[in-house]
Amino acid sequence: MAAKIGREAMTPACFGGFVSGLCGLLAAIGREAFKQVLLSKDQVLQPAVVVAGERLRYRGMAECEWLTPFGKVTVLLRTYRGDGPGKGSAVPLDDACGMRDRFMTPDVEEMAAVGAAMLTTAEVETDPGHVAAGIAFGNCDPERSPEAR
Repeated sequence: MAAKIGREAMTPACFGGFVSGLCGLLAAIGREAFKQVLLSKDQVLQPAVVVAGERLRYRGMAECEWLTPFGKVTVLLRTYRGDGPGKGSAVPLDDACGMRDRFMTPDVEEMAAVGAAMLTTAEVETDPGHVAAGIAFGNCDPERSPEAR
């Protein structure tokens, strides 16, 4: 990436490509580090846990997806379930991190809420799908999107 920049004259397109490439690289590093920390904290295997007064037994690993500032991270975490149909379940690391029944990390939720609050009616009416993608990346105006440049 740096070698390519060194061979070319600095232009807005070249600079944009450099920034985009650097962001992608840092996001990949962040996702991997995030995943490794989660896996290291989920190593203690207990045969059962008690959640809200209910005894839950270890049932295996469950795929958990979280949307982080680095992008979507999918990791296998230990899962516990009660005996019988309709009984509760738990992923202890979800509970420990405050992520039970959540997809977005708190900082991403806040960014999405602020982005949504900044939308004008015209932006929402123009292309709701494009606007939703813009919120996820902090870009609420379709005219300012990377595709529109």
